[in-house]
Amino acid sequence: MGWTRWTFLLLMVAPGGATRSMLDGDTIMRRSTAANRADWIAAPDYAYMERTHNDDGTKTYDVTMILGSSYKRLVKDGDTLLSAAEQVKEERKLRAEVAKREAESPDQRATRIADYQKKRERAHRILEEMPRAFDYTVAATRRVGSRTVYVLRATPRKGYDPPNIESRVLTAMQGEFWIDTITFQWVRASARVLRPVSIAGMFARVQPGTAFEVDQMPVSGDVWLPRHFQIQSRSSILLFFHHHINEEHTYFDYRKITGPMLAGRLAWPVARSSGRDQLLPLVDRFSVRRRGAPRGRAASRPNSESGRSVAFNICSRNRPAQCKPVQTDVEAVADWAGP
Repeated sequence: MGWTRWTFLLLMVAPGGATRSMLDGDTIMRRSTAANRADWIAAPDYAYMERTHNDDGTKTYDVTMILGSSYKRLVKDGDTLLSAAEQVKEERKLRAEVAKREAESPDQRATRIADYQKKRERAHRILEEMPRAFDYTVAATRRVGSRTVYVLRATPRKGYDPPNIESRVLTAMQGEFWIDTITFQWVRASARVLRPVSIAGMFARVQPGTAFEVDQMPVSGDVWLPRHFQIQSRSSILLFFHHHINEEHTYFDYRKITGPMLAGRLAWPVARSSGRDQLLPLVDRFSVRRRGAPRGRAASRPNSESGRSVAFNICSRNRPAQCKPVQTDVEAVADWAGP
């Protein structure tokens, strides 16, 4: 009876455990690449805060999409919030950029969006090559917070032929990847360059000492996006000019962007001035009115009626009668209402 019971229990648990242990490193990385591809596609749908630290100091930006490409608005210099005058300056710059993009010809807009996509695709091409560029071995599994991850070690694959300039650096790198055993998302990835590698013939070389580390986190449903990215870059140009980069980026406050323009949507950032929370409207096509205010009187900075809640209307300037009532916590991001 005892043996029968244990045999039954083993048969019940074996399929799941066997499936996990039977996955080899290459299979895990292929599944992980597919998950990262979906994240890459979803990323432009999110606004976020970005704290950047480099040799020039520390700055914090609110990053969002405007008509098909990103825009970074400065909100902190060092650890200090911008002054009221500096906030007004940044808001004017943003309004000017929105107006400029709205006035673009179709060709101008297509060129701008293409430039933005080219920068994104440059990094994405490296990601897509990673399953082919390395041999992967499962070194261990471990707990990271509430998750279990595969620990994959990556070494350059013999005979790998990089299809583009961006991927050449992979031939001289080794890395370690922590991949969630359920979602196959990257929890952490790190890599470093082992030997000099030419990326533009004799003109440019990436040198040993170049390394990066990225941590990711779930932001909505199945979508994971970066939480922290750090890079140390060592390179030389024409073998004489040496270029070093040390940068650290921290990402937080991801929020899904919704709005009237499918090609580019605007978040409503929160600014703090003199201890009082304020919502700053961003697009000239829309006005914001306090509930019950006469038409034509746009309250650009609605204050809270009670506690930390604010009620206001978003109205089309072209059709003032069309308004959408909105009530939200002043810390929240308000959705755009279409004209």
